[in-house]
Amino acid sequence: EVDAAYNDADPAKMAGYWTENGLNVNPFGDRFGGRASIEADLRDGLNGFMKGSRHGLTVSHVSSLDERTAVADGTATITGILGFDGTTMEPLTSDFSMICTRDHDGSWRIAQMRAYRFIPKQG
Repeated sequence: EVDAAYNDADPAKMAGYWTENGLNVNPFGDRFGGRASIEADLRDGLNGFMKGSRHGLTVSHVSSLDERTAVADGTATITGILGFDGTTMEPLTSDFSMICTRDHDGSWRIAQMRAYRFIPKQG
């Protein structure tokens, strides 16, 4: 559903998947706290340099901490970003970890989502 909202260029709907006081750390390391701030960042990107791009989350592992809290890890990929010369850039890929909480109505929301990259091992 998060991917569908992004791919429909609907930042309000996408931000709605976060808790009201949720946190998003994007692949550039920028921190956005609160649903309104997350929505504003998404709106800027989707109306700016990421306009027309596609988003895909691949979840690789989920751990349930209790009946209302889970942690998910995976990879996020954004494709179709146009460079300054008008050609399509290489896909942007980052790993992510997110903490999700279940609302009283049973729906899940993202409390925190953090993008990161691993440092390659030497030798």
